This record gives sequence, structure tokens and C-alpha cells, in this order.
Amino acid sequence: GLTTGSGFTLLYFTTLIVSVFPMKKVKHIRQLFDNKAKLLESYADLLKLMETTNFESELLKSLQQSIKNESQSASSAIKQLAQYSRNLDLAFAVPIFLLLNPLFLWNVVYALKIEKWMQHNAVEIGKWFSTLAQVDALVSLGTFAANNPDYVFPTFEHSIPFRAKKLGHPLISRHKCVRNDINIVQKPFFMIVTGANMAGKSTYLRTVGVNYVLAGIGLPVCAECMSYRPGQLLTNLRTADSLVNNESYFFAELKRLKMIIERLESGEHGLFVILDEILKGTNSQDKQRGSFQLMKRLVKLGGNGIIATHDLALGELEKEFPQEIENFHFDAKIENDLLSFDYKLQHGIAQTMNASYLMKSMGIIG
Repeated sequence: GLTTGSGFTLLYFTTLIVSVFPMKKVKHIRQLFDNKAKLLESYADLLKLMETTNFESELLKSLQQSIKNESQSASSAIKQLAQYSRNLDLAFAVPIFLLLNPLFLWNVVYALKIEKWMQHNAVEIGKWFSTLAQVDALVSLGTFAANNPDYVFPTFEHSIPFRAKKLGHPLISRHKCVRNDINIVQKPFFMIVTGANMAGKSTYLRTVGVNYVLAGIGLPVCAECMSYRPGQLLTNLRTADSLVNNESYFFAELKRLKMIIERLESGEHGLFVILDEILKGTNSQDKQRGSFQLMKRLVKLGGNGIIATHDLALGELEKEFPQEIENFHFDAKIENDLLSFDYKLQHGIAQTMNASYLMKSMGIIG
């Protein structure tokens, strides 16, 4: 008969051969969960915190309810998966386990445990991580509000598109931030903002835009007070050309403007339009003609918003539409050959331009 030693050897090599058959599946599962145990344990801790916290908010209570399971809590299920993942890692990382694995089929056992876990929790796991993602986003929003106690929550008014006092940009430090007002209280109505280079036009547009978005997601805004009608912001601030799509900047801008017009034509409510320098990609005469027609179309369609431009002639539209268009500007001063800005929004059309001065001061022209 077989000796004990030879029997053990036979058993060892038999299990070694057996362990090779499911190796493709084991390898696939290991690739998915390689060194993921610590990450999974972190998720389990977050879910545990979510399960045990006594929330007052109805939204958070409903999110908490979505991760509860009668048979097993989400946190304990994820912790179990983390342990399976850690044990699978050990089968390949620790020499003694590598040696004994053919005998105990450690890698196969825990790969199958992980597979069974995934099959059992296939539906629930997506819900758990979706809940964590929502809570993570809400924590970020809450942190923003907590870090800015001087910000105010806006009031919602159906009849007022956008009105605010001392509106500032959240990313500009408080001691440097120059705040300005906005007062769009009817529909249609557009502000046309002119001004010299670097005088503050684009920053003002971004200030209005970012506070509009903050208000829309339920956050306090950087203002003394603000009232607005909730809606959707439409802008051309991030328009870009595309070599991949074979689109020039001008064509990309036309597509964006077409989208804005179509949405206004459809009668969609609550749209707020911010346009920075319309039709940058064409010549001055053609640009002016197109800008005039676009502004008239926006007013006719009952739009609201702000247009920033270097084209002073566009300000003449205020005479044609005195109730629907109002001119504003940011000024630049040149005194003793020094250029300065106060970044204060003022009524009327800009009177000072500075491109030639800047080019001369930088030695670009004589």
C-alpha cells in the first residue's frame, strides 16, 4: 500500500491539479479585488456611520432607509466582502499560503466566496454606493455652507429673474473682492456690459453665474441679499474649437447660440443667459451686424440675462429697447501713464479703452 508520505504527496499534487482548472476565474476575481480590502473597509465604516447616525433631515432619513436590509446591514456585508478580499490577497502574497494553497485551495475558496457574495448582493451594492455618493455630495455642500457663515440663502421669487446686492465671487479672497449689484426684475431684460480689457467684465459674468448655480443647488450665496427665479443657466463661457470634431471656434459658438435660441423658442421657463463677447470668431463689421440681430431676437423671445462686449455700438440698442435693455460698464483710468481699475459696475457705455496702452506698455508696439 501507499505510505503516509507518498499518500500526502499524491493528495498534494491532486489538489494542485484541481486548483489549476478554475484559475481563469480566480485570476479575474483577483484582478477586480486586488488590494481592495482597505478601501472596502473604509466604505464599510462610512456605511456604518450612515446607519447609526440620528438624522433630522427627511432627505437623510430616506437615504439612511435605502441602505437598510432586514437580513444584513450594508456595512456588515461590505466588511464581509473586505475580509474575503483580504484572504484572497493572502493566498498570493504570503509564502506559507502559497505553499499550502494547493492543499487547501485557499484561492479557489475565497474567489468563490466573493463570486457568491456578488451574486447575492448584485442589486443592493449599486444602491449602497449610490447612497454614499449622494451623502458625500451633501457633506461637501454642507461644508461649503459651514465654511462661509457670512453668506446668505437666496429667496425664491417667481416674478424676479435675478436681483442681488453686493454680489461677490466665492473664489476671490474677501479683502480683495469688489462686490457689485444686479437688478433684473422683469422679462424680457438684458444688461449690456462694456468696458476696457481687464476691467472686470468676465469676472462679473462669472460672479453672477456661480452664485446662480450655488442658489440652484440649495447653497448660500456670496451676497448681502439675493432674490431669483430658479431655472437653468445658459452660457458661452466655455466654448472651444475641436480638432477631433472638425469644428472651428466660430462654428462651436454658433451651435451654442442656436441651442439657446431653440430653447427660448420652445417656451422653456426660467432660462438665464450669460454671453461673453458674442461672435468672437468673425470680422468686426459682420460681428456687429450679427450681434445686433441676436440681441433683438433674444429680447423678442422674452429672454433674460447679461451680455458682455467690447463693441460699444451694441449699447445703442438701449435707445431702441429702453424698457428691455440697459447699459452698464466697468471703467479704466489712465493717470500719469499708470493704468488702474476700480472694478465697480456703473451705468452707461464705457468711454475708456486700453488695448493700445497695454500693448505699448509691454513693448509690443512703439
